[in-house]
This record gives sequence, structure tokens and C-alpha cells, in this order.
Amino acid sequence: MFQITTYINEIALDGTASAVERHGVDAGTGKGLVQLVPGAIRAPSAAPSSSQAMALTEYTFSLTPEHRIPQYGLIMVQYPLQVEIEDSSLSQTLCRGEFSGKETEKALTADRKEWKNFPAGAAVCTIFSANRTLIVNKGFQTGQGGPGGTTKYSWILPYVSNPSNLAASESFIVTTRDQFFSVIDEVKTGVTVKMTDAAEFRSASLTLGSHTNGVRTSYHFSLAAAAPIKASDYILVTFPDTCQLPDDEAALACSSKTTAYIDKLTCTKRTRVIEDKLANSKTVARTGKAVLLTLAGIREIPALETFSFEIKMVMNPNSTRPTLPLRVQVFDNQALSKATHADSGGLVVITSTPWSVGSDNASITSSVQGAGLATVYALTMSLKHDLADGGGLLIRYPPQVINVGKLTVRVDASDYGCPDALTSPEIDDSAR
Repeated sequence: MFQITTYINEIALDGTASAVERHGVDAGTGKGLVQLVPGAIRAPSAAPSSSQAMALTEYTFSLTPEHRIPQYGLIMVQYPLQVEIEDSSLSQTLCRGEFSGKETEKALTADRKEWKNFPAGAAVCTIFSANRTLIVNKGFQTGQGGPGGTTKYSWILPYVSNPSNLAASESFIVTTRDQFFSVIDEVKTGVTVKMTDAAEFRSASLTLGSHTNGVRTSYHFSLAAAAPIKASDYILVTFPDTCQLPDDEAALACSSKTTAYIDKLTCTKRTRVIEDKLANSKTVARTGKAVLLTLAGIREIPALETFSFEIKMVMNPNSTRPTLPLRVQVFDNQALSKATHADSGGLVVITSTPWSVGSDNASITSSVQGAGLATVYALTMSLKHDLADGGGLLIRYPPQVINVGKLTVRVDASDYGCPDALTSPEIDDSAR
């Protein structure tokens, strides 16, 4: 019968603790064992300043090692595959300490970006792109770091590309090391980043087949995504309330000229998923204003490759006023639960040609036909679009018609069930 005993003790090497020593007895040989394992790192984090996928942003790294970092020691961070540093030279040159006071745009100067708790008062970031490693060194050239377990180190690395999707990344691996590159403290799991906002398209444009108010036309979209568009993805186009989709689902049609990647598009506006999506939307006034496009016979569209599609039989707004933004989003599942791409919110519909009220829909008569005589003009018209609440009519009369007294106007809209208030509307004749 034998007994195995295991205990943990810190090793002191010239005043520094470089590992944890595990003692025991090998059950097979009966010989003693000494195994050194790294210590822990408390509260490690890699925090991007932007939570948008694919955004080029800056990361704030912070950690509190369990043991003191010795003189000439360093901090090493291995970043995951989902995070990219495209220009390592630029990022490491602009790497800086985290400012500890109140930071404002005007007050931010180079000498106030403090490498707090680094004995040398500054440090140097070196990036090795081949093995995805960041080393913070020369911060301990003048002496050892502060007490283990309580000393926090932090710094900021700019121009880092966020992951391309909304899934949690793999973990950053953070270690502290001595001058011989031996590991002191280490964390290999749990230091992840997770985006909350979909990546923006690198470019997005909308072209109308017609710019006339109130006509049905085609809406042509041209997009370039920051990451590949997969064959299993779905595209959701959400229109502002001032645009109208066909009442009949069969009249809705879509197509794509990017035949190198897309053989066929199918689209629908009536699914429970769309209705639920719009019902929970903060930017869309009501349901029935979105089109879901399914990519049929598609092969993956590479990142930054421009692709296009058009949705037909969409009715333009009835005014030349710019609409609220429409949205184009790419989802990786039919439940539309996680967007991978979205436009920046700058796609609006702008028409330039009002609907023309022709002679078939308008006429004018005069109660007195003699030249220079006072008369009453009766203008009758049938409008193509609704007259919005707070809107009005602008009628310009020629210089040959002279207003010699107070101009009065009476509007008869009784056929439309309009209120009596229209019989004495507010008028302004100061500009003819």
C-alpha cells in the first residue's frame, strides 16, 4: 500500500515567481515528480472599440498576472484566426498605452498615452504576422513589474479587423514570460470577442428604372460584401412605408445579371418569418414591405466581388421627398436570426419627376368670359395620389390674371368624405 501526495508551492527565483511547482510520487516507478505549470492570469480581456463585424478598429488589451513579471520580461498575445491585423507595421508603430484619466479628442496627445505600471514608462509592440503573435516588450527594461495578483497592465492596438460574423471567436492566448522566453503565467481559453452588428457592405448602390412618382418600376441593387456570400445565405430587402409592393405575390419578380455566381433568384414577401421580423423592427412602419430573396444555383460570391439583382414592380413614392432608408441585409439562415452583412443606412429612394395631371384629369372654367371683368375660376382635377395630412395645393396663375381684392378659395371635396374645414382653407397669394 502506498500514498500519493500532491501540493502546490510557488518557486522564488531572485524574488520572482516564474511558475507553480507540483510535487508527487509516480505510482508506477515510485520516483518523485516535479512538474512546473504556468500560473494564472486574472481578468484578461481583448476589447474592440467597435462591435461591428469586419470593422477596422482598435483593441484594448488588459490583464493582471498572478505572478510578478521580472526585469527584461514581456507579455505575449496570440490572436485567433477570426481577427486580422492587415498592416502589422502600422499597428505596431501606433500601439500605445491606455490613457488613465478623462480622455477627450482635443486633449489627447502622445505624451498622455500612459504605459501605466510598466517600469520603463513605455513599451514597444512587435507583431509577427506569420504566427499571429503580438509581443509587448521593453516595458520591463528598467526593473521588474509590480506585485503579482494586483498589478494591471493594459495597452491599445489600432487598425485591427474584427471577425467577419457574429459568432464568438476562438480564444486569444495570453502569456507572461521571463527574459529567457519561459512562460510565467498563461491563459488559453475564455478571451474571446463577439460582434453584435453585421458587417457593412464595402459598397452599396440603388438605381431606379424610373424616377417618376407613383409608377411601378424596377429597383436595381449593386453590392460588394466584405466577406464571401455563401450559397446558403438569404437576402432581405426592407422597403420604407412610402414604397408599395405588388398586392399579388405572383406579380413580384426578381432577377440577377451576375450570372457568373447566381443562376436564379426567387423572391417572396409573404412568410411568417418576414412578418415576425418586421413586427419587431424599429425602423419599418408596418408589415408587408420586405422581400426575401433566395439564391438558387449559386456558387460562393467572393469577398469584395460586386454582384447585383433587381426587384421588379415596386411602386415609387408619390412625392419627390427622399424616403426613409431602405435596408439590405444578408442572413446565414432562413429564420433570419443572424445577419452577416447590412448596408450602412444610406440607401434612400429619390424620385425627380412628379406625376403629371393631364387635360384628361383637370379642367378650368370661368363664370364670366369678358376681358378685364371680375370672375370666378373653377378648377377641377383628379389627383393620382392622396393629399397627405398637412399637405396642400400650389396653383400658379399667369400675369394676365390680376387679383384686385381679397382672394377667396373654396374647395369642394365632398365626394371624398372630407371635412367641412376645407370650405375655407388657409391661402397665401403673395407669390401669385
